[in-house]
Amino acid sequence: MSTPSTPLRILWAAPICLHDSSSGAAIQVKLMFEKLVQRGFSCHVLSALTFDSPNGAQVFSHVAERLKDKTEEWFSIQDNGISYRYFNTKSYTIGEMTRIEESTFYRGFLEALHDYQPDMLFIYGGSPLEMAIVAECKRRGIMVVLGVYNGYYAKYNFPGVDMLFTDSALSARNYYNDSRINIMPTGVFIDPDKVAVRGKIEPKYITLINPSSAKGVSLMMRLALMAREKYPEVRFLVVESRGTWASALAFYRQNPADFWNVDVATHTQDITLVFAKTKILLAPSLWYEGFGRVTAEALLNGIPVIASKSGGLAGTVGTGGVCLDAPAECTKAGYEYFPSEEEMGQWFEALEEMMDKENYLEWQEKAKEASKEHYIEKNTDIVLGYIDGLFKRLARYSPHYFIK
Repeated sequence: MSTPSTPLRILWAAPICLHDSSSGAAIQVKLMFEKLVQRGFSCHVLSALTFDSPNGAQVFSHVAERLKDKTEEWFSIQDNGISYRYFNTKSYTIGEMTRIEESTFYRGFLEALHDYQPDMLFIYGGSPLEMAIVAECKRRGIMVVLGVYNGYYAKYNFPGVDMLFTDSALSARNYYNDSRINIMPTGVFIDPDKVAVRGKIEPKYITLINPSSAKGVSLMMRLALMAREKYPEVRFLVVESRGTWASALAFYRQNPADFWNVDVATHTQDITLVFAKTKILLAPSLWYEGFGRVTAEALLNGIPVIASKSGGLAGTVGTGGVCLDAPAECTKAGYEYFPSEEEMGQWFEALEEMMDKENYLEWQEKAKEASKEHYIEKNTDIVLGYIDGLFKRLARYSPHYFIK
């Protein structure tokens, strides 16, 4: 699709903050919008200050004093060519908007439709408020694209949605095979200037980002325990995000003193600080992982990955690491099971093989080569092709094209 002579206007209207640094989906959409603006589109964001984790709000620390008294209901910012209008909610937690706040946000959305006059709505989420926004856009003839970045939508019929995006070809294939849902894979949007390490590199850690039960912290814990005697010099690092290390230890009833080989880092806006000290990235997710953004970011830095086969992770890691089945008991609802040494034997063997000095150099090269699959300009071209098909009303892009 060539650059439009009259810019197509794309609106994001949902109470999900696109500046949330703790949300991979928010980062994905924000970067996609920025690339579309560079290609001649106009993008406008109407959103609220709700986050996956309080850590994700760090980007607004410079306006914290201005916002904390809640007297300023709306505020606007400009960022990389995009106009953002944010609703200042009482709670910064997703799902805690009051009915009055939802009504106020919806009125703001109607004003945005009148003032901005969008050609297309892009949104993700499935709350009643978000579905009301989709319905109103369809009533007015505005094209609607919905992002699907996890495994929650298998039984959802997507009323009023013209096209579905996801970030992983493997995830799109899973939705097709399981539910005959037709989803367009865009690939992941990663800005190398923001994630590539530029300074000194001292790779020494086996790193897990976001130590939550769903992200497989129990598997990382077992590996750390197994490494203590045989590899006392090896250190693990957990980087807190939505999950915290203290919460994980309490959840699995583990003694903190047993993990003397584990260091803890708080959430950071600058992920390069983590990658500069990471030798191997662990991504042992137990829930459905649509893509696994952090794995692609690690590959870009030449960091090999050991991951589970959850969702689209295997497709993301490719030849840049090893993907293994998580112990079956660990994947059961609640993620309460703590794996045994026997169940983690294959994982520990993969870790040993990758840590070997001679093997590691080869794995670094494999990681760098695998990262080429996640080139941001190529993925922008893919999105442009989908948008072109959307406005040509091509039936093959419909979410229900393969329905039986």
